[in-house]
Amino acid sequence: MDLVAIGKRIKAERKKNGLTQEALAERLDVSAHYIYELERGIKSMSVPVLMQIAQTLHVSTDSLLFGDVRVSQEIDRLAALTRDISPRTRELLADLLALILPMLKNE
Repeated sequence: MDLVAIGKRIKAERKKNGLTQEALAERLDVSAHYIYELERGIKSMSVPVLMQIAQTLHVSTDSLLFGDVRVSQEIDRLAALTRDISPRTRELLADLLALILPMLKNE
């Protein structure tokens, strides 16, 4: 896990939201120094803190961890499309995708 890259993404999203380190820290009930350490890649964070940061900054945890928002949006779209179907139908769709994807990779 690249803590420096994650920290840079947190910092960028914080700035997009117009927040200072102090303001983000206050919303998360942590110290501003802790936010500084996260943004510099000095410290790692727990999953609950990661989730709080993502919610506060209105981004997905995937985008903070991996930086590819497009993939995260595609996953969210697939989840939305399959949210209201039965587990059996979801399983059939997964089997169908497993059959189709190898053919699509050859395009």
